[in-house]
Amino acid sequence: MDSSQCPERTIGICGRFCSDCQFYCKECKGCIEENKAMSEKCIILECAQKRGVRNCLNCPVTMLKCSLLQGLSKSYCPIVALREMKKESRE
Repeated sequence: MDSSQCPERTIGICGRFCSDCQFYCKECKGCIEENKAMSEKCIILECAQKRGVRNCLNCPVTMLKCSLLQGLSKSYCPIVALREMKKESRE
């Protein structure tokens, strides 16, 4: 994806800014687009869809009480983590 085509500020399902990630628009198109192409879906995306919210920021469960988000660093991205795990399993 050409970086000139990327929105400047994109919020991922988890509530973090995809556009702040070093992989955004280089290796990653953002969680919505990436999940369309993946056989294994992000558990955070699945939760948001189940709850009917656009992203975790709109969820009635506060981010501090969410079992999926507790303990995650601000730089953690489930999409990047899944991709890295798949790379390692192929090696």
